[in-house]
Amino acid sequence: MSVPIPGLRVLAAVATGAVLVGRPRGVVHVHRGDLTRSGHAVPATARPVCGVRSRRLRVFLDATQVGRLVGFTGAAGDDLTILTRGGARRLCRTCTALLPARLGGGSGALVSREDWLTAYAGLTTSDLLVAASWARTVDETHQVQHVTQMLFGSRHQAPELHKAIEARRQALVAATRTADEIAAARAYRAAEDHNRRLLLTARRTEALVERAQRKRRAGRYLMPNEREALATG
Repeated sequence: MSVPIPGLRVLAAVATGAVLVGRPRGVVHVHRGDLTRSGHAVPATARPVCGVRSRRLRVFLDATQVGRLVGFTGAAGDDLTILTRGGARRLCRTCTALLPARLGGGSGALVSREDWLTAYAGLTTSDLLVAASWARTVDETHQVQHVTQMLFGSRHQAPELHKAIEARRQALVAATRTADEIAAARAYRAAEDHNRRLLLTARRTEALVERAQRKRRAGRYLMPNEREALATG
């Protein structure tokens, strides 16, 4: 788990001063550097992380607006996507691929717990909720959960975060199931429900027989269903 997933790198970049920028249409880029005096656009001479030459890129989101970022992927293996006023926009693949693991915290892979904390201690619960929605594989959900546990603790300390991660993991697993696997799982659940009903019925019958036996020993009146239970028991 030495290489952080793209979603974590993008969110950490924004947390440390990067902004998400783009044209009215097309992909969304990551920009690290100066903005225009208004703070709403990238200078004409500047380039996003991927280095693409483009007309004026407008700022979609900065660190102060992460709380309203809605990120998602449609299914396993999809590109990272955000919702903007103009609809769903894909993040630039080159920008996300070129973002370094440490984002200014040094070079090299993240090996120890201290490495991860140094690189990603600035992430918030809102960031990690988006990271969970951006997870494209089951392995990526485990990495988001790993960072969540380091920063915010176990499922008892951060229940909503862990629930979101586990829900994303379940959705990814379900998306990769074949028709035969889905049918087998459905049959297994039906068998489990049937066995559960049989067990519940047996327990109720046992309790009814025990109650009827106590009443008979005490010389009390037995209800018809109690007499029937004794006769068949």
